[in-house]
Amino acid sequence: MAPYEDEPWTDEQKRYAAQHTLLDTYVGRLVAKLSELGLAQDTIVVFTSDNGPTPEEQFIFGSSRCTETTGPAPDSALADTLWKTNGGLRGDKHSLYEGGIRVPMIVWGPGIVRRDGAAIAGRPWASYDVLPTLADLAGITAPSDVDGVSVRGWITGETGRDAAHGPLYWERPPYLGNSTDASPPVETVYGEAARDGNWKGVRYAPGGDPTTPSSAWTYEVYDLGADRNETTNVVALQPAVRARMQTLMERMHAPQPYHRAPYRPRPTGDGYRI
Repeated sequence: MAPYEDEPWTDEQKRYAAQHTLLDTYVGRLVAKLSELGLAQDTIVVFTSDNGPTPEEQFIFGSSRCTETTGPAPDSALADTLWKTNGGLRGDKHSLYEGGIRVPMIVWGPGIVRRDGAAIAGRPWASYDVLPTLADLAGITAPSDVDGVSVRGWITGETGRDAAHGPLYWERPPYLGNSTDASPPVETVYGEAARDGNWKGVRYAPGGDPTTPSSAWTYEVYDLGADRNETTNVVALQPAVRARMQTLMERMHAPQPYHRAPYRPRPTGDGYRI
């Protein structure tokens, strides 16, 4: 439970906080080793998460156990709520709201990352942008069937290299789980979400079938510029936005099974040079 033995928390909360600190320590050791080996100037480290916190999972299964093992951990679930590990946003791991899908993306590389004082990006990018970005930095082509774009220009500060990003998209099939976001039950609906600028659309298919006609889905629309916590559904006030979001989600959904094209990277001769 070090270094939190003296905190006025339960033992479970101390262990939970210690796990976060241990992870941070391991990342620090990795960065220190890169510097020790003289590799820091030509190395880039990308650190992110695949989803928001899991208070409901911790309550059901336990924070230090895999989800196949039962062992209630209500203390750590409460800690997620008290410590606002989702940044105060609506939702958590199983959610399509910002608390479930908006996570930090930290990029480190003293010889590569730009030095213009902009420590926080004003633009969103997604996990599926990582591969195109790394391929661009390495000077090879990205897979043809990946939706992401390279954000090499934003990272390095090179002019003319910051590709514009199209709408972002997420989906969530029904599966065993819960959520604290007041959405329809995770186990019974198929969910999709898209973001275009500050507009965010969310929709749910009853019965969990993504082939359900769009007219039978339920829709929500949020203006993230004015309402980052998604407290006010403005779908009735924004019919044009709702229609555009519906079109985006219909176009972006890829029915299963999804067959990947063979990836045969080719040199571009345009990799990043220090």
